[in-house]
Amino acid sequence: DTSIKDVIRMLCCICGFIANLNSGLAWGLLLLWLRDHAGLSATQRNYVAASYSFPKGFMQVFAGALSDRLGRRALVVTGLGASAVALAVLASLARTNEHVPHDLAWQSSLAAALLGLGTALAYPVLAAAVSDRVSNKGAISYAIGTFRFWRDLGYAAGTLVA
Repeated sequence: DTSIKDVIRMLCCICGFIANLNSGLAWGLLLLWLRDHAGLSATQRNYVAASYSFPKGFMQVFAGALSDRLGRRALVVTGLGASAVALAVLASLARTNEHVPHDLAWQSSLAAALLGLGTALAYPVLAAAVSDRVSNKGAISYAIGTFRFWRDLGYAAGTLVA
């Protein structure tokens, strides 16, 4: 019983891969760009990174329960959509030639917070969706392990691309 045989589980693996690809790519490029081209201080860059990490960590606590009420698909789609918007905002900030470091720091922090929120909405819910699809409850650990392999491979791919 593999993810290839179940289209929904396969899509969950792909979504997990993409979510982590986005994170690896964003953090591989964003912090370097903020340092080397935008002139942000170490403290400002740390605020941007924390702006991603805090919403991601905090909202994951609630995302699973919320998906039990609203459905898995709604949260995954919302999370991936929020991440896409955040990445588009970050890309548009990178294209702007005139930067005031203070303004760029808070703008990047807001976009990073949205990326963290999007990741938090999708991250635990995808694992729950994979678990939901396993008919043989003795195979849940195998299914989650397969999902986590593809999800975590996204980080590696994102950092390699960056």
